[in-house]
Amino acid sequence: MSMKSIILCLIALAVMFAGIGVAVLLLYADVDSPRSSNKSHMAADDRHMVLSAVPSDAVLTACFSDHREVASSLIEGFEAVEGYGKSRMAVSLHFSGKLFPLYVFEAKKDEAVTEAFTAYLATKGLAVSVKDGFVLASPSETIVKSSVRHLEKAVSILDATGFDKAVASVRGANALFISNAHMGRLIPAVLKKNYSGSKDFLTRFSDWTAFD
Repeated sequence: MSMKSIILCLIALAVMFAGIGVAVLLLYADVDSPRSSNKSHMAADDRHMVLSAVPSDAVLTACFSDHREVASSLIEGFEAVEGYGKSRMAVSLHFSGKLFPLYVFEAKKDEAVTEAFTAYLATKGLAVSVKDGFVLASPSETIVKSSVRHLEKAVSILDATGFDKAVASVRGANALFISNAHMGRLIPAVLKKNYSGSKDFLTRFSDWTAFD
């Protein structure tokens, strides 16, 4: 699946789960205050715990309460795996030469079930790893290894400037977050024209834009 398709799917899913015709656009300005990575991880409640496996360099990330409702729209050929019930899921985009997605799933307590799930993901051409209760998958092995390193250091997207304010303010379990600083690089992935001016406008007010 192309990056354009993934980005458009994420936006469409964010609107769908909002339950309204258009997403509510919320801008979050960063407040200068000292904080540790531990505090930022505490900011993510149980609804958004999968975000703690998303590396801090994500330019876009989304989280969902049930992977079965969205994975088939984001991973080509994905079908529900027998025995692998509801699990929270996060999707993020990262630059590594070009844009690559990272898929994060809650791992199951039954190791055999998780192992079967990771084997299935591998058949979809994804590099897969299991770390700290998460199943990490991406077309780029580099991105998966980056997620593992971030988990080992207890650093994640939750530590990105302004992100803690955004995630603490969303109302539901399903949400989409876009880095305004990288808007100028994301827009050309969807549209032919480069709207870098939009990025400059947004970054005057906030670090992240959230669709909830």
